Amino acid sequence: MLLRATLLSLLSLALVAAPSQAQCPTECTLSLPDTVAIGGTYDLCIEAPGGSVVFLMLSDGPGPTPSVAGPLSLDLPILWMTAFGVPAGSCGFCFPPHLVPCEPALVGFTAHFQFVAVDPQSPTEYCLSNAETMTVIDLGLCPPPGTFVTFTGTPGGWGAPCNGNNVGCLRDDHFADVFPNGIVLGDQDGPDGDGAYSLVFSSAAAVETFLPNGGGAAALTADATDPASSNAGVLAGHLLAATFNVAYDDAGVFDHLKPDPAVKLKDLVLADCVHASLIGRTVSELLELANGVLSGAQAPPGGASISAVADALAMLNEAFPEGSSGNSCFAFAAP
Repeated sequence: MLLRATLLSLLSLALVAAPSQAQCPTECTLSLPDTVAIGGTYDLCIEAPGGSVVFLMLSDGPGPTPSVAGPLSLDLPILWMTAFGVPAGSCGFCFPPHLVPCEPALVGFTAHFQFVAVDPQSPTEYCLSNAETMTVIDLGLCPPPGTFVTFTGTPGGWGAPCNGNNVGCLRDDHFADVFPNGIVLGDQDGPDGDGAYSLVFSSAAAVETFLPNGGGAAALTADATDPASSNAGVLAGHLLAATFNVAYDDAGVFDHLKPDPAVKLKDLVLADCVHASLIGRTVSELLELANGVLSGAQAPPGGASISAVADALAMLNEAFPEGSSGNSCFAFAAP
């Protein structure tokens, strides 16, 4: 049996969907692909009467199991169930494409789906859908160990003094080449008095002084150049480290530590381990969002907090410590 958390990572469907304009059927129907790859996406669609309440269920076997709606093609126990309403005046309902995390434990699992639709005005009348199965496979969409390299913004990472061949020396040796105009976090226009704020780091020494930056994650309240600390707390610290990880990887500084230099960290997709509103974004898009939030000009999306954005950056920085491991929180962009 899969761990419950692993299973739910496959099934955490977003409950925001657009109604279809298709003509309503006479039966309740469910459709989804026969297979889905870790690191890939799948669509799940239903057709049920408008205004009905749908109970979508999943099991790891085909049943049958008696129920008030008729024999279910699902084994007990039901491993997962969710309920949602079909928009009035419509019968087509598709969830947005869902990204399956790169969790090897999911490979080979076959999910058995079925739903029951209930009319709230006649709660004893049921519409039972067809049953469908979906098997999880591996098509090589997930980064294997050693594919990427990241370092944290700690005294043992980008904030370390140069010593031997450590990451502090990498920071110092390549800063001028990778960041010829310095690093700007937050408002990418820099300090310009427009009400959106930025932090500017003009040298590797300034970065070493700043990292790590502790405290609660927050938006900036003022511009600063080469600050020793910031009111933005861990949001600024994690974003500075993530900026190094992405820029140095893109510039080829890590190529000697990677089996395939052509594969870039910035193109990875967030597949798990972060707030739902961040799943499906690329690493580049995460950094763009984080800069907007740090500047104070942009709010986190979809009910996420500023801390959730900072946590996603921290997860990125910790994901591939010196290239030593893979990470199920990311996937390659699906073809």
